[in-house]
Amino acid sequence: MDTNLKNFLLSHSLEGIVVTDLDGNILYCNETACRMLGYDASDLDGQFVGFIFPPRSVSHLLSNLLRLARAEGGFDGDIILQDSIGESIMVRMIAQVWPAVDPSRYLLRFLDWTETHQIMNQLKESNQMASLGTLTRSLSHEILNPISIIGGYTRRLLESLPPESREEEWSSRVMAGVEKLESMIGTIRAFLDLPPPSFEKYSLEKILKSSVDRVLEDAARLGVRIARRKVRKAPSIFMDPDLLEKALLAVLLNSLDRMPRGGELTIDSSHEEGWLQINFEDSGPALDAQQIMEDLSPLHVFSAHRTHLNLAIAKRIVGEHGGLFDIVNLHSEGLKIRIRLPVDRRALAREREM
Repeated sequence: MDTNLKNFLLSHSLEGIVVTDLDGNILYCNETACRMLGYDASDLDGQFVGFIFPPRSVSHLLSNLLRLARAEGGFDGDIILQDSIGESIMVRMIAQVWPAVDPSRYLLRFLDWTETHQIMNQLKESNQMASLGTLTRSLSHEILNPISIIGGYTRRLLESLPPESREEEWSSRVMAGVEKLESMIGTIRAFLDLPPPSFEKYSLEKILKSSVDRVLEDAARLGVRIARRKVRKAPSIFMDPDLLEKALLAVLLNSLDRMPRGGELTIDSSHEEGWLQINFEDSGPALDAQQIMEDLSPLHVFSAHRTHLNLAIAKRIVGEHGGLFDIVNLHSEGLKIRIRLPVDRRALAREREM
């Protein structure tokens, strides 16, 4: 292989790569490793490899790692490195010698543990979606047909039964269960059938206002007061207006669902450092926000009436716009959902690819 091509592949690898001699002196550090650790290549050239490890681990952990690197199969596991400002970074590292016969180099390859974790979650979510899609499509007729029949006959019974009779009460409960099943299957189908975004330049504030207007009647019925603080002079961004309105509406309905006996929903939008941000803060009960984020899937029930799938729809749409979707617990009560969208999605994509 051409030397220039080898150098290009090494420098643009998604893995951090550090090469040392057998004494542990750094001979090469690719761009990914330097960026991850916060150094220029010249800062690390010739340094002992312990320079990128926490001081307390150099005497024992590093020596064991290098010893394992020389063993058959090398080392493959989680290791803590240290960046240029002394912060710890958890990485998944593979350490080997090269070449295998009569080695002259140590080769350390590593990925940021956080990014690896995110990739694993994405793969897990993709597998769940694929399994759910197959299951839903194969069983949709078998499930929906009996539900439709039960619902149809129950509605006819309700029309003929005396009000407030036991039979009317039982039939109403059956009808409520049918409607809940229809709603859940409809939501799953909505998730599976989400179209890819079609981008155009549009105002996020207009989308937010339209979404809020659509839930005002429900909010008034529940006794929920909506307080909105909007950002001035927010730029228009490239988006799919219909999909983003669907995402914002899902978040709003989720917030209302958390406050069946009334409360307050505060919506705060801002524009800073190339991002448009919207915060939805409700006064509902406190929840384990981290657990919600980890379990955000169509298989996790969120409440008696809605599922996490409503938030999964919003999270997926925001992600397809290059944005970030977070849930934050507000101490003793309340939950905040934070949506951040890049002003220049294409510039962000180029930056992430670097």
